[in-house]
Amino acid sequence: MGFYLPVLKMPNWLREVLSTPLGRIYCSRKTLTSSDIGFADICVGDIVSENIDSTVKVYDYTTRREVLEKESVEASMYQVYNPRSTISLFSKTVAIQHSVFKNVLVIGEEDLLTLAYALSSKRVRIAYGQPGAGVVVVDNDRFFKIRVTGLLKTFKPDIVCIDGECME
Repeated sequence: MGFYLPVLKMPNWLREVLSTPLGRIYCSRKTLTSSDIGFADICVGDIVSENIDSTVKVYDYTTRREVLEKESVEASMYQVYNPRSTISLFSKTVAIQHSVFKNVLVIGEEDLLTLAYALSSKRVRIAYGQPGAGVVVVDNDRFFKIRVTGLLKTFKPDIVCIDGECME
């Protein structure tokens, strides 16, 4: 039996909009590290989190839809459910309390959590992976928060069933 999860669901047309970087992009043929882009307060994505120094790291153990070999999940990792194309209210709560939850393991997709962290954080640097291109670094200032707020206003509340079959 599954369980229900309240989410904010992204409209399909927004995927194309979000495929362009939201900040400064660092491109390289090699894996980028902190020596290339500097420190980020929050890293979203497996490769970015592994290679860039940050206070908060968000993983989902997949890259370009390929499952990575999972290391043992550390006791310090907090697990959240976040289905594809959504921001679960559970994930949003974890983002709001990012000073408490330093290592987050997302069951589902972590990409949109960049937006959740942007609204919940004071002025910080957020780094996330841009598939096939590099690493995007966002200085989370007032203007970025206004842009993210506009994007999130297009999301619609929904309830999704995860981890099994739910009754209609």
